[in-house]
Amino acid sequence: MKYINIINSYLLVISRILKKLKGINVQKVHIFKYFCLGGTQKYLNKEKERKRKHITFRKGFTINRKDGEKMKSIIIVITLLIAGHFSGQTGENIPAIETKQKNVMDHQREIYLAGGCFWGTEHFMKQIQGVKNTQVGYANGNIVNPTYQQVCRGNTGFAETVKVVYDPQEVDLPFLLELYFKTIDPTSLNRQGNDRGTQYRTGIYYTDKADLPVIEKAVYALVREYKKPLAIEIKPLTNFYVAEGYHQDYLEIESSETVKSDKTGIGYTINWMMPI
Repeated sequence: MKYINIINSYLLVISRILKKLKGINVQKVHIFKYFCLGGTQKYLNKEKERKRKHITFRKGFTINRKDGEKMKSIIIVITLLIAGHFSGQTGENIPAIETKQKNVMDHQREIYLAGGCFWGTEHFMKQIQGVKNTQVGYANGNIVNPTYQQVCRGNTGFAETVKVVYDPQEVDLPFLLELYFKTIDPTSLNRQGNDRGTQYRTGIYYTDKADLPVIEKAVYALVREYKKPLAIEIKPLTNFYVAEGYHQDYLEIESSETVKSDKTGIGYTINWMMPI
């Protein structure tokens, strides 16, 4: 529809120009047919061979040869204008937009965080400016396409994990990890609050080796704050399977009455939080 409107705009210009030529009274639709379908050149060639005084494009559309040559020149100019316009639309602007979108995606990074039940971890991370997308799922297990019920059995090796996609120009990884540490008890092994089992272990899983030194530095800094050893896994991501749809954005979709709470009243999805 956009291109049709552009064509009609150019045709209207042609029509107005041609109407200024003596003896010509032509509708846009006629110009469109002969201009876009290549009819102009076809009929010009025929009439040139026959060497007639007037050039007849079709019944009801006749002009003299002098005005025909003028119209031919005008159409050539308009053709170049339209070609240049479409070249700008399809050859430059659209790829430029796609490139811009690609560049935005190229700037984004991802990190995978396990912090007990993934409902609360996801909800917390979504509140951080610079986090562009989150997704809950199961990471670093030993079967393919696990279900929630299988993971809960505790023998699949999976950890409930949140995929965090962020823009490092808005928020950097050290700051994300600092906030993540405040949502977990980093000394608790396979347990966060009332959630117990290997699927509730804490872990940081990376896909870019360049992130490892950053992660290690952040964890080493955290060690100094505790007398107990930390229980946070630091491993490369080996696999990640997106959890069932009803787990995604759970705390945003479900009402507060449906979210269980532990005795502290904080809520078992983020069971332990350091003071900020």
